[in-house]
Amino acid sequence: MSRTLARHGAIATTRDQLRRITLPLLLLALGAALVHLALPRLAAAVVALPGDPVAEALQAEARPGAADLATLREGRLQAADFIKSGRLATDLALADLALLAEPGAPAEQARLLAEAVIELRRGLALAPMDGFAWARLAYVLAPDGGPSPAAVAAWRMSILTAPAEPRLAYWRMALGLALRPALAPADRDRLDQQIRWAWKYSPRQLVELARRPDLTAIIRAALAADPAQAQRFDAWLAH
Repeated sequence: MSRTLARHGAIATTRDQLRRITLPLLLLALGAALVHLALPRLAAAVVALPGDPVAEALQAEARPGAADLATLREGRLQAADFIKSGRLATDLALADLALLAEPGAPAEQARLLAEAVIELRRGLALAPMDGFAWARLAYVLAPDGGPSPAAVAAWRMSILTAPAEPRLAYWRMALGLALRPALAPADRDRLDQQIRWAWKYSPRQLVELARRPDLTAIIRAALAADPAQAQRFDAWLAH
């Protein structure tokens, strides 16, 4: 009996010792795994850091110089070596689109535009709910601001993913008006809603646009759903 108790006691002691050894090892392995997973993101954040103020300036519709845009592109390209990120790809596209405003040879401009399309599509494959990226893709796919099925599809996705985004309202409405000949009936309903959002967030810009004879009736019709707002619009338009 005593031998059996002693045997059980020895087994229990061994189990306790194993637990004391195993638990720290498991915690150490877990910590190492977490560090391993975090290191690429940390490295990506570090190399991307110099370009962050440039990306923020572009988001605020400022116009950084070519040197700043090069800093943004270099940092995002280096960060992409460590992680896959939709934001990195769309930031690269944004830099390329901004560089199009700089003087350049037609071949270089065409290259930047083609790269922007590739980067936007890559970014959207990783982050498909980015309404801003869909809006930019719609812009670059619209030849000379005109209609194309691909541009309409991207414009539609921008609305579906961010229907009431104030920063996109006017711009997306203006592009929708340019795409209007290619819009399906459901898309025209979406355009009318964007016109109403633009009237809410950018009324002065909308009134100036509505002074174009080919757009006055379209914009007025979209606002007619709210008679009070339509009357206010007409009053602004008259001045």
